[in-house]
Amino acid sequence: MVSDNYEVNLVSFKFRRQKLLLTTVIAIVIILSLIFLLPFFQKSSEISNDDLSSYAQVYLNQYRSFVEDYYSQLSSAQGNLSNFPLYVSYPNYIVGIISRTHGAALFFNYSQMTGNKIDIKEISNPIEYYIYPSMPLNMSGLPWVLVKHADTDYVLDSPVSIPYGLLYVESGANLRYTGLGHAFNITNFGAIAIFGSLIEENRMILKGSKEKEDWSTTQARLDSLSAFISDCQGIINESVIDNIRTTYEPSFLLNKMLTRLKSGEYRNNPWLFTQDYQKLQQAGADNTTLAKIQTDYINMQETEPPSLVNIVWDFFVDHILGGMLFGTILGGLLVSWLSKRRQKNIKSKKQATPATGIAQAHSANDEKKKG
Repeated sequence: MVSDNYEVNLVSFKFRRQKLLLTTVIAIVIILSLIFLLPFFQKSSEISNDDLSSYAQVYLNQYRSFVEDYYSQLSSAQGNLSNFPLYVSYPNYIVGIISRTHGAALFFNYSQMTGNKIDIKEISNPIEYYIYPSMPLNMSGLPWVLVKHADTDYVLDSPVSIPYGLLYVESGANLRYTGLGHAFNITNFGAIAIFGSLIEENRMILKGSKEKEDWSTTQARLDSLSAFISDCQGIINESVIDNIRTTYEPSFLLNKMLTRLKSGEYRNNPWLFTQDYQKLQQAGADNTTLAKIQTDYINMQETEPPSLVNIVWDFFVDHILGGMLFGTILGGLLVSWLSKRRQKNIKSKKQATPATGIAQAHSANDEKKKG
């Protein structure tokens, strides 16, 4: 009987050990899941390879859409549409570069290869060094020229030589180059630092920013509209160009403002809202749209921003709770199965005890008779 009780206790001990092990494994899985998902609580503001790829695709598709919308007017004015290579040739090989230090760029190549391909890679140096690798790494002490923020593009039709000194393109300053080759010929102790943008028409888009918003699909549509309008210059009259701008620009700007409202970017930056609102107004947005965006802005300012606890809770409910419930149900079923198995083992042991005792008695009796 002592042996039987020992075996029953051993089964019970094994079950408790299995239960403890299962609980420990579930706890470790939950902790590791939280550690893995913690970085997602704070969304990165910098672009990813997918962001840059999406920007390129939307930019090109939107440009094609513009040309097709005005195809009859453009073809009657120019005939072969040679001024619109992004439509006529369509780049089938795109290279994207993201600098881990500063800026990003897209290069459109028109090769003979079949199909379309996008390659994205990262570099450690600032984005300017990808185009001008011989620039001095140390720019301190160089005399510099500032290109200031402006509402319109700075248009260059021939290369600019920079043999000595630093050309500093501040944020909001956009350079558009319509000539051949690169926009700048940088030699000796010349250098350029771009915090705005440099566009070599139909070949390259370079920005001194790698923020998601500057490479968003909404911004891609705005940038594509600017490129299309630039290509239309001198081909169709200004009244048609104004019509193109007022047809598309208000909706693109409105989408940009709605995104900034949703992200709370205007909350502590009323100057930015005023600037965007004025652009929307100048683009020709109707009074109903202007009044609606103003109301949305006021409501956003009067509403308390979500706390960190709310952000974490929302993320937990959206991304973790379902998995935890599934794990808990699965763990519960496993524990229930182990419990039933334990009870079955104990019952089997108890049922085997009388038979074992009788067999031992018969064995002892047989030995006594032989003796």
